[in-house]
Amino acid sequence: MVRSKGRVRFDLGVLTVDHGGVSAEPPSYEELAALVVELRAEVAALRAENAELRARVGKDSSNSSRPPSLDGLAKPAPRSLRGKSGRRPGGQAGHRGQTLCQVANPDRCRRRVPRCCRGCGGGLSGAPEVGVERRQVFDIPPISVKVTEYQLVKRQCGCGTVTTADAPAGVEAPVRRDRGLSVCGAVPAQGPHRQSAGRVVRHPDVGGDGRGDDRAGRRRAR
Repeated sequence: MVRSKGRVRFDLGVLTVDHGGVSAEPPSYEELAALVVELRAEVAALRAENAELRARVGKDSSNSSRPPSLDGLAKPAPRSLRGKSGRRPGGQAGHRGQTLCQVANPDRCRRRVPRCCRGCGGGLSGAPEVGVERRQVFDIPPISVKVTEYQLVKRQCGCGTVTTADAPAGVEAPVRRDRGLSVCGAVPAQGPHRQSAGRVVRHPDVGGDGRGDDRAGRRRAR
């Protein structure tokens, strides 16, 4: 092999190629042309295979139809769809925060009086009052059950027939839950805090009569 002006050429007197091995006769032009065509086809096939393998390695759930479970340990980090605004996260300068505000007339007022001085430890039973610090707690009142009884009066006619008054629509059984009570019972029965929340709602369906836990469990099973 001889290099000439940056090109590589083969000395046909030194190296000869033949399909059967090394030959003493130099190959003809037709044989070299056929070999070049064969090598070009092989290079093209290898390039296509290389491109396919590169494309396969670069595919993941974000740029193909592959499920995320096949991404493995090389799973790409999730990208936010929001554009950059140039502002820092959190509350901006001049923004007024929103929180609960104290009310002027609370529902209940409980006074707490100090018994002893924090400085010397003396008693404060007869000490003058010089101020009050107000702190308020917002909460929802406990849920209670209201029971409405419909008394269906029966009257007997002179012919001997006893007629019972019609019940309101939807009141077919001796006892039933109204819609509001059903919703209150269904909410604590769902989610990760269903055990503790179920005890908070005290009504006949959730622990109120000692049998509500069993009925609530049957509803969750359904």
